[in-house]
Amino acid sequence: MNKREMRSVSTGSADVSVTNEKGIIRFAAQGKLAILNDIWLDLPHNEVHAGSRTLPFIEAVNVTDAQNAFGSAWFGYKWELAEPKDLDISKYDMRDLSNLNASMYKVVVGKIATTGQTLVQIKGMEIKNGVRTVSYEIPLFFQ
Repeated sequence: MNKREMRSVSTGSADVSVTNEKGIIRFAAQGKLAILNDIWLDLPHNEVHAGSRTLPFIEAVNVTDAQNAFGSAWFGYKWELAEPKDLDISKYDMRDLSNLNASMYKVVVGKIATTGQTLVQIKGMEIKNGVRTVSYEIPLFFQ
């Protein structure tokens, strides 16, 4: 399937508390979304924290057409941390990844043009000795 034809589909709803205290935005959630409790945005320093990791600001994102998973143009910001920074997957033997150690965390915050919803997309992945130990992708839409 073409990525431009994929659509985001709601799989449910949950209560998430969002607080903003002096530009520090925090989330509070339970159950499957409890991982949000360890993520916060530090707007004065333009960085995102995911547990003990600090994600630097990468870029503004401006999607101008509706050919995407959200079916709408949208604008936002992206923070990301990848370790090691110079990882070149092509240097690894894909049949034996036992010595691969890497991590990637990404947070995108945006505004969906057609609905006015705020998008918060959180992605985390860690591989230790070739085994994926952390893997999640959470798209959230706030009214």
